[in-house]
Amino acid sequence: MEKKIEFIVDNTILRGSLFIPQGNGPFPAVILFHGNGGRGASTFEAASKFFEIGAMSFVFNFRGCGVSDGDYSIQTHQDALNDASAAFDFLLSQNIDKERIGVVGGSFGGYLSCMLLPKFNIKSLVLRSPSACRHGPKDKLDMGGLQHEVDYFKNKGNWINSQSYVNISSFKGSVLIVKAENDENVPAHVVDLYFDKATNSKDRERKTIKNSDHRMSEQKWRDEFFDMMLGWFSKTL
Repeated sequence: MEKKIEFIVDNTILRGSLFIPQGNGPFPAVILFHGNGGRGASTFEAASKFFEIGAMSFVFNFRGCGVSDGDYSIQTHQDALNDASAAFDFLLSQNIDKERIGVVGGSFGGYLSCMLLPKFNIKSLVLRSPSACRHGPKDKLDMGGLQHEVDYFKNKGNWINSQSYVNISSFKGSVLIVKAENDENVPAHVVDLYFDKATNSKDRERKTIKNSDHRMSEQKWRDEFFDMMLGWFSKTL
């Protein structure tokens, strides 16, 4: 069953969907974070797949994105962290097994997933083309388009000391890193560093979706990722 939901963060209404499997619960659960500035269509599609493994899933749009309220052009990194944290708290209020929580983060959502690792009890993690950054909490999210993002990652100082890498280095759960072979947004070495840092994880794997672009624009690439994601959580959640 899909249940449309709303919750309020900093006086802004955020919207999303809660996918509830059949049964009485409590259920293992997964929360999904989409990338920066997008509508998160593929993330909502991914969330709908968790019926297959009997898990509850929760997906939403960050403020200023998709169906949520807010103005993306003025959103900051702290706003995104506040949204992600509030969404996680919402999931914790549902009929779930709090010892069996997974997180899926794509692109900037992957960065946010790692920023939440010290705060929440996360058992398993899937990062798809995760970005990294050293922005301050008041810095704006809008990077001004693809070329600005490409230029951003050319400067190693912008991302090499990201707190997200520090956090994943202490993570003791399971982590799957998924790369897009033809990623035009986030360079492979930015993604690979997450795998290299996750030395304390219980399980870690790295996989590549051949020929895929950053957004997995073709259905076959999304389907391949969904299979990886569900297979991973089936054995680690």
